[in-house]
Amino acid sequence: MPLSDLVEPLRGEFDCCDPGLGQTTIERPSRPSSDRQSTSAGHRLSGASASRKAVRPTLHHFGLKTSNLDAMVDWYGKVLGMKPNHRTSATSAAHGDSRWKIAWVSNDEANHRISIMALPRLADDEQRSRHKGVHHIAFEYPALDDVLATYVRLKLLAIEPVCAADHGATTSFYYEDPDHNSIELMVDNFGDAEQSSDFMRRSPDFANNPMGADVDPDQMYAARATGMSVAEIHERAYAGEFCGANAFYRHCLAAAANQTAVR
Repeated sequence: MPLSDLVEPLRGEFDCCDPGLGQTTIERPSRPSSDRQSTSAGHRLSGASASRKAVRPTLHHFGLKTSNLDAMVDWYGKVLGMKPNHRTSATSAAHGDSRWKIAWVSNDEANHRISIMALPRLADDEQRSRHKGVHHIAFEYPALDDVLATYVRLKLLAIEPVCAADHGATTSFYYEDPDHNSIELMVDNFGDAEQSSDFMRRSPDFANNPMGADVDPDQMYAARATGMSVAEIHERAYAGEFCGANAFYRHCLAAAANQTAVR
């Protein structure tokens, strides 16, 4: 199956990346006023003080600092369908701190999922891989076909992963934004959080090989295009059969060596 056959039906899906197009608004039902009143600050505080259980919040957004605001907004628009809900202008900056320029971007109903802040005098960190900090940020897709379709779409835009792997619980393609932040596009290989969590906790395969094996996205795409099931692709990928030319994980290197020896 040529790449164009997979991408063509998807073209309309990504019009949100065009800054000239309008944004679809997703309306959420408002909570009744009685519900809002029952969660007043005083009521919630008294409940929290009586319990030692952690209140588990939901991840809402992350913030990035950059000196490449335009390039970053463009990249996240292309890769994740993020569109600015607001972006500071020269006029608004004149009334505040002119050193800051910010874009608040989102790809769903939230007011923003990423805040991209342009600050003066930022320098590239040539040693960032040797420094402590965030390693990567991941975005989950519902199915492997979505990850593969995204891979094909981005490849046509000259955006390609720096590495890709089947980690056992997930299949993950890693990209770098213009500032070299690592962004993971992934799918749960089990399609079920409980099953994948159980696999991580109990599987001897995962205990022996927690990082999994490299995969070549083109090989995975070709296998899927010929009709191979998602389950078989995962099984063979985790076994190291879809190793890329530049293997990153040791298991993939070992599997490639074994395959060479067999031949």
